[in-house]
Amino acid sequence: MPPPSISVVLPAFNEEENLRSTLADAVACLNQLATTYEVIIVNDGSTDGTEAVARSLCAGNSRLRVVSHTSNRGYGAAVRSGFSAACYDLIFLTDADGQFSFEPLSEFLDRIEDFDAVIGRRAPRADAWPRSLISAVGNWIARKSFKLRSRDINCAFKLIRRDVLQTLSLKSDGAMISAELLACATRAGCRIKEIPVAHRSRAHGSATGARPAVIWQTVVEFMRVWREQRAHTVLPGRAKAKDLRVA
Repeated sequence: MPPPSISVVLPAFNEEENLRSTLADAVACLNQLATTYEVIIVNDGSTDGTEAVARSLCAGNSRLRVVSHTSNRGYGAAVRSGFSAACYDLIFLTDADGQFSFEPLSEFLDRIEDFDAVIGRRAPRADAWPRSLISAVGNWIARKSFKLRSRDINCAFKLIRRDVLQTLSLKSDGAMISAELLACATRAGCRIKEIPVAHRSRAHGSATGARPAVIWQTVVEFMRVWREQRAHTVLPGRAKAKDLRVA
């Protein structure tokens, strides 16, 4: 089987101090796993030096690109911009904050041959307890509402076939993007595999997911996605949701 072609999407908001090491880790891993790849850093209107660092790191390397938002539009908007810019057969989504090693990507590439998406589950999770608690509650609500089997919906370590992504209508601008992606994929009957990945604490900066404004945006977008999912049935041409293989 020929080596895969991979587009790596790295959403980044105020990740000036983490971006250099994350990109170095990505490139070192990709050089071993793929002959054809690209890394797309999506700067979501950062107010620190993320834009400048990203531009300097990508200068002179055609495999590295920067997509920039002039203002902060939200995590989901950054993810969607990265997906739209991606060119290759497989799209790998992870964050620029350095909380994941790229080493598990090798196993994900082995598994993707039999699935439409391979998604990570943080085991164990390294976040502080307030963020972990909010995430656990959100996971439970999303699983019940959208009949998802994933145990860690918001884990930012996902490998997805590009042709599958192009069939999904994703609209969320905020943190709801992860649940919307899996809800749409499940409704479409996509084959999804979930496997554990190591998670580590941030070396620099702080996460924004527990901020009240982010939580409120997630609630608003959740209601939209919930209404849209209720209005649709399983699409033809794929297995029914009950037949999904999610471990």
